[in-house]
Amino acid sequence: MLSNLLIKLTTILKNDDKFKFNNDKLNLLVKILSLYNNQIIDIDVIKDNLNLSYDTANELLLLLARNEVVKINYKVWCDNPNNNSDKTIYENIYDVPMDECDMCDKKCKKLSNIYIVYRVIVNE
Repeated sequence: MLSNLLIKLTTILKNDDKFKFNNDKLNLLVKILSLYNNQIIDIDVIKDNLNLSYDTANELLLLLARNEVVKINYKVWCDNPNNNSDKTIYENIYDVPMDECDMCDKKCKKLSNIYIVYRVIVNE
């Protein structure tokens, strides 16, 4: 029996020429998303496992976000490569503090150094 997620992904991807996945690739995507349910998924997991370019993997995750399979969240990035210890994930961009980053000497505004992460929200 087909899982609800497999049916949903088939419906989402069927009209998009960029994502003409064969059954093996589609089933692998289902397994990956199920494994990362309620967790942040790194874009490299999608890129490497499905053998996609970074841009294509990002487009896939954006498509999945528009279809509520993943949710866009936000994380603060520090320019100091030795000190990205802030593990806080923000579900809403308005929750990102307006204060300065205290992870390096630059004292950048946290809000100016955010990047998107994706949280899988598979509900099966």
